Amino acid sequence: MIKGKDFWDNISSTYSSGRTNNRKFVLDPALIETIGNVKGKKILDIACGPGDISILLAQKGAICTGIDFSEKMIQKAKEKAKELNLNIDYKLMDSKDIDKIQDKFDVIVIVLMFPFISNFQDFEKIISDAANLLNPGEKLVIGDPHPTFDNYMENRLKTGDFNYFKGRLPYEFHMTIDGKTVGSEAYHWTLTDYTKAFSDANLCLKRIIEPKPIKDAEKEVSSKWLEEKNKYPHYIIFECTKS
Repeated sequence: MIKGKDFWDNISSTYSSGRTNNRKFVLDPALIETIGNVKGKKILDIACGPGDISILLAQKGAICTGIDFSEKMIQKAKEKAKELNLNIDYKLMDSKDIDKIQDKFDVIVIVLMFPFISNFQDFEKIISDAANLLNPGEKLVIGDPHPTFDNYMENRLKTGDFNYFKGRLPYEFHMTIDGKTVGSEAYHWTLTDYTKAFSDANLCLKRIIEPKPIKDAEKEVSSKWLEEKNKYPHYIIFECTKS
């Protein structure tokens, strides 16, 4: 199994070519709504991948910076931004090194990254460093698989072989993009892990969002897919503010 940076480099072309239905119709619309009005705001997109979220925000008038540890993902992001004539500052950087950034931001976005962090020390450090990069009163928005229904829990619930409360457990995950399925290893984190990291970083958890599919999904997905996604939350969004 290919893991870590090698996995993301390996799938950069597939990942940048489209979006999963989960991203397109559930997570991304809810993230954009949670972030709100971004015109003229400075935004940092941590683990930006091929740049889809920062591109959406730049199109709404945000001043965006995106970082990722995958050189190939950053290259894809730069290519997309250039094609759309968007001025986005994409940089090759590991999320564990964001304490080296000298700038301050109005919004920081971290999407689907923490399942790929394998230890709690790094988990806490990234959130603490992100908090330090925020202007006072501004927000950190995190979108991740719902801890109760991530791939670890979803697969293990069927067999009864699970322990929700034991965070940092590795599991295999798969995603399908334009008919092609790819997978690697991720890690299960609990709600307590998240809230402890927020508290230790002096962040205020303003709200939790458990997004459901948008209405437009009905036009492009099967009724079976839609029924399943409306039964329980596949994702969770944390909106935190810096005091």
